[in-house]
Amino acid sequence: MPSDLPPLRGLETVSAADLRRNFGVWQERAFSAPVVVARHGKPRLVLTSAEHYFTNGAGKEEPLDLVQNAIAAIPEHSSEGLLVLDRDLRVLAVNRVFEDMVGRHAARLVGQCWEDLFPEATTSLVGDQFRHVLRTGASVQFETPSMMADGRQYALSVFPHEHGVAALIMNRTVETEMRQQIEEYRSLAASFGVVPDAAYVRINLRAFIESASPQFTRLMGFDPKARPHLIFTDILRADARAEILERLDDVLSGGRPARFPTTMLTASGDAVDVKMALAPIWRGPAPEGAMAFFHLDAV
Repeated sequence: MPSDLPPLRGLETVSAADLRRNFGVWQERAFSAPVVVARHGKPRLVLTSAEHYFTNGAGKEEPLDLVQNAIAAIPEHSSEGLLVLDRDLRVLAVNRVFEDMVGRHAARLVGQCWEDLFPEATTSLVGDQFRHVLRTGASVQFETPSMMADGRQYALSVFPHEHGVAALIMNRTVETEMRQQIEEYRSLAASFGVVPDAAYVRINLRAFIESASPQFTRLMGFDPKARPHLIFTDILRADARAEILERLDDVLSGGRPARFPTTMLTASGDAVDVKMALAPIWRGPAPEGAMAFFHLDAV
């Protein structure tokens, strides 16, 4: 046995076979004092209680190291970017998400002054908030456009720590675009609401009508309380369906908006001449559907 092991004399010993047969008994004894587990007559393990293990010093540093390592690994599993600065706004640490956000490795960031790394941020809202948190010790949350990538929007939570200031940074670009689309949709719906001879429908990628304006349901003779669930081309005159389906496929593939005259069929089979416009609905880099706008040729 290694010479640096503590002496085992005076400790109760149990064979591995007996331990398996009567584990509950030996577990109770180990609560009072360590029990040596022997195999083929040679000591192999020591069964002891957690309280005895930690209070007697054995393994004290190792569990602490494990806990510290586990805590240090948490930022690497976060979906938020982490930036830690000292009181002079020099970078102390970053996680991989932040590296991806700025396109630089930690080795090129740590030890550098924030204002030297990102000079465009010196007089920006971000730099002002870092200094505000350092001065007041109060945390702040805010959103700001990216200074490095046009079109991106970030949410920052900036808070003080013992050696300076830190920030959690989340990419809010998609959420911001969705909010803008919702507001634009509401504005569009409100505008159509005061134009009696105009209507619109929203079409999904399978060419089904997902939603429609009240003017559309009245024009087509549908139940205004029911959600229209039919293929878009079914509301068109038969001889126009192939051409308009081709136009719709092009729009759903990200093509340019199109405007053209056509004829729709109401629920009762009446023909209605309209001017139609098709436009894609974008979600990030790809369309998620289309809007069809109608204006009656004659009111």
